[in-house]
Amino acid sequence: MLMRDRNLRTPETLQPQRLNSPGQAWAVKRLALTRKMRR
Repeated sequence: MLMRDRNLRTPETLQPQRLNSPGQAWAVKRLALTRKMRR
């Protein structure tokens, strides 16, 4: 999963400080998954 995030090179991965909230990171990942499924 970490490698996948690295490939995306998202600003969240670049800022480990923002990852301080595992809840927020989960919400973002969940949103992306739901968006792909809705597609």
